[in-house]
Amino acid sequence: MLFFKQYVLLFSVICILILPRILIFIEYIFLQKGCKNILFLYKKNRVIIDSIVSYPLWEEVNFRFYIYQFCIFWGYNQFQFLLLSTLAFVVSHIFYQGNSSVIKIIFASALAVVFIVTRNVFITILIHNVFNFYVYMIKVTKYGDSGKWS
Repeated sequence: MLFFKQYVLLFSVICILILPRILIFIEYIFLQKGCKNILFLYKKNRVIIDSIVSYPLWEEVNFRFYIYQFCIFWGYNQFQFLLLSTLAFVVSHIFYQGNSSVIKIIFASALAVVFIVTRNVFITILIHNVFNFYVYMIKVTKYGDSGKWS
């Protein structure tokens, strides 16, 4: 039964990653009634889709689910999982955020604790999606341009 559950998770991850893009594409076909605008709109919104949907999904599956499975396999305790998961998450963000990614320690630790408590990667994916949505909204609002809350 555990073998079947792993395939259900893999199928779910693939569906979460691929279905929104397919559905957006189909919706634009019906709304725009032309293929030239569809590809342009997809390329224009790809950053939004990737940063709010795709990246959180892949990060949570890799940094929570797979690392947790690794820790169980090698007999690590929950605290070791928390450290390993947080460290991997922060180090992966250093490559494109630089030293400012150190602040991600709080976020990564919180998500690791949520995963330990719930054992549900979909909850951490949802939290990460919402967090990235808020970050995106802050970047495109007046605060993101001026650097002040007004």
